[in-house]
Amino acid sequence: SDWSTVHIKRPILFPFLYLGNNTHSSSSTLSSLAPFHHSSSYSFFSSPLKARKTDMATHSITPSRDVLESVGEKNYDNWSACLKSYLLSQDLWDLVESPEQISTIPQANAAAEDNDEIAATDTVPEVSTAAASSTISSPAWRRRNAAALHAIQISLGSDILHEIREISSAKEAWAALADMHQKKLPKDEPGAGTDQQQIDAGMMNNRNRASRYFRLVSRVREGDIEGLREFISENPESIRFQFPPGLGTALHLAANLGKTEVVEEMMEWANNEDLAIQDAAGSTALHFAASSGHRRMVELMVRKNANLMTIVNNRKIIPLREACGKNHKELATFLYRATAFTWLCEENDGKYGANILKCCILGQMFDIALDMVSRRPSMATTMDTNRCNAAIQLALMPAAFPSGTQLPFWLRWVYSLMDVRLPSPLRSSRDRGGSGMDSSEEEEGEVLGLIKSPSDYDVQKDARKLSSKPKSRFGMDSSEAIRIKSPRRPRNNDEIGIEIRRPSSTTHGKNWCNDPPSFILKVTGTRHIYDLKRVHVCSLELLDRICRHISWLDFGKLEGAGLYEAFHNAIKNGIVEFVKRAVKARSSLLYKYDKNGRNMFMSAVEFRQEKIFNLMYPLPDRAAIVSMVDKDKNTLLHMAGMLSPSAKLSHISGAALQMQRELQWFQEVERVINPMYKDNTNNDDETARQIFTRTHKDLAAAGEKWMKETATSSTVVGALIMTIMFTAAFTVPGGNNQETGIPILLNEKSFKIFIVSDAISLFAASTSVLMFLGILTSRYAEADFLRSLPTKLVIGLSSLFISIAAMMVTFCATVMIVMERRLEYVVPIILLVSVPVTLFMLLQFPLLVQIFRSTYGSGIFERKMKPWL
Repeated sequence: SDWSTVHIKRPILFPFLYLGNNTHSSSSTLSSLAPFHHSSSYSFFSSPLKARKTDMATHSITPSRDVLESVGEKNYDNWSACLKSYLLSQDLWDLVESPEQISTIPQANAAAEDNDEIAATDTVPEVSTAAASSTISSPAWRRRNAAALHAIQISLGSDILHEIREISSAKEAWAALADMHQKKLPKDEPGAGTDQQQIDAGMMNNRNRASRYFRLVSRVREGDIEGLREFISENPESIRFQFPPGLGTALHLAANLGKTEVVEEMMEWANNEDLAIQDAAGSTALHFAASSGHRRMVELMVRKNANLMTIVNNRKIIPLREACGKNHKELATFLYRATAFTWLCEENDGKYGANILKCCILGQMFDIALDMVSRRPSMATTMDTNRCNAAIQLALMPAAFPSGTQLPFWLRWVYSLMDVRLPSPLRSSRDRGGSGMDSSEEEEGEVLGLIKSPSDYDVQKDARKLSSKPKSRFGMDSSEAIRIKSPRRPRNNDEIGIEIRRPSSTTHGKNWCNDPPSFILKVTGTRHIYDLKRVHVCSLELLDRICRHISWLDFGKLEGAGLYEAFHNAIKNGIVEFVKRAVKARSSLLYKYDKNGRNMFMSAVEFRQEKIFNLMYPLPDRAAIVSMVDKDKNTLLHMAGMLSPSAKLSHISGAALQMQRELQWFQEVERVINPMYKDNTNNDDETARQIFTRTHKDLAAAGEKWMKETATSSTVVGALIMTIMFTAAFTVPGGNNQETGIPILLNEKSFKIFIVSDAISLFAASTSVLMFLGILTSRYAEADFLRSLPTKLVIGLSSLFISIAAMMVTFCATVMIVMERRLEYVVPIILLVSVPVTLFMLLQFPLLVQIFRSTYGSGIFERKMKPWL
């Protein structure tokens, strides 16, 4: 029939078009087409002519305004996806996809369809082929087919429409368009963009597949196990599909979201190859699981495919490194045991293992770090991809050593009482091929030391001597501890050694001393002290093992091992434990220069590391060491003349005390250096004193300002107290005898306390004011900051504290006299009076103590240090 006379009662025939019940002409119909028809993304295969008319029945159809100029564009996929969605929404897609499987239309709807109504049904059963044939010829099927066909036709350009206008089946029209699309794609020509066309085709194919697997993503996100199982059973290949752009598989998504149950279900469907699939960043699902810290998830993957442990992503990171980097300690231990140790040591010249070791040290996972260094000592000096190793990293962590930790005196006492032992040795569940020290993995106990001997004879001799004369060592007989061992060393060094090992029963036995219960640590609030000491103990043990290794290294390998860099970093950070052990292992470090030509003591003065500088006092050749100069002809005194790093000054309160500390450094270095070098000039023709004055000019000005502000504020308080106490002496409580002028309560005990405390307060306040006036009128020379100004400040603050305390006693005595010793009133008043005194003491007393200690204390220099080398 003529299309212009078709009456449509339900808006289901045309995409995004509602025709209503009235008769519409073709021109009015086409002029009301919705964006589905006019959008350029839904038109395709059109010629450059953008507005041509063609006859459809007896009327013309206006194609879309924006058409493609060539056939090879991508909007066939967009058009087909959108039109498919529309046909599905109108229950017409079955005509295009498979007309042989047509739903049976209920008889109740047949009558309505004879009256040009189309009934929509949600679910209908399939029918036989014979029934389908009879249904195809029904009026209802013809109308639905016409509706689907018309939806296809009106979305085409006129130059394509004439190709299919003779086709009467929607399915055939759809298939014809798909065939035309494939034929009109440009053919691959050698050297003419073939690769890009293949990429585009692959991307379009991936988009279609991603759309198909969208339900899989929803199941994973929602944790719908039943839906996931059903989908994968219907689409087994979905387990390995990679979502664009480079997002990985559904397993990647589940691991990243932490869906352990989803991963466990997917493990039933995935094979080893599926688990090894990498995303655009080269990461497997195990990388995501290790990064998120889900132990159960990681165990499932590792048990399925143990080779996942050694897959490296684009950032040169393995799953173990992901766990270490996120500080998942328990998971990192599990992954370390599951990773082949030989692979860590040998793959990529050991860089992967070196990176793991460095990361474990940074994350304070010393059980792994100690195990790695014990089994392969050379790992400690192997550089990773960032040119860093365990020795360098350890030298950058002053807080991991006792010298870098400052504790209050009572916490230091608690720290000294705790006995912390090393962690138990790890056991590898998967070590293929072993490693240089793999045999130690099977041995129980803590390695206490290795006595180096030059020959087999000396080793056997020492062993027989120690075994024949048992002596108590580490709580056991030496005969139980000595074991002849040939540890693996560099191939050019075949020395034999005696390994001293404590039995595991004494090393790792749990008791209240070395492993206090958690609840005790929690109740006493000392858990952080225990953890701190454990870090210190493990760091020192790791350092000992590193130094033991470098003592065997050839001299030419020290630079490549990063020892010099680590040594100078330790000096800069004040890690005296590192410096002492390193120098004992390689005494040549004592004379090693840095890039500026400065030895260890010049660097110690430059960075104001007094603990490193103190190591110089017991050295026999101290005079030669302190007389050295750097490449700029700076002496040790020139280093003291330079301004201290701001990080060191920030630990000292007040600019005046900072200036005092700088003067103390300069004075001490001036004392130990040869007098003939005091006036030496450097390449800039400056003496050490000139450098000190120039670099400390701003600090001296800041110290002067701080001193004056402190003195001014304290003077006001002292003057006020002095005035009050002077007045109180003539207005005594109880009054005076009118005839004699003698206080009436003179013989009262409370009155005597009043008079004495008033006098003390007045005297102390006067002294305080005079001292602060002396500070205000000082000339503020450099030398004044060393002793003169701090002394005045100590006297002034001490006198002020005494005057305030005595004033409060005077007030309390007055209250006692006035209230006639009524304790119910006196006690609360006295308690209230003590509050301001206590607050003032808490705020100012620490400053007073610090000034006193820095001025009159033992100082930071230990001139009587015992020999250590």
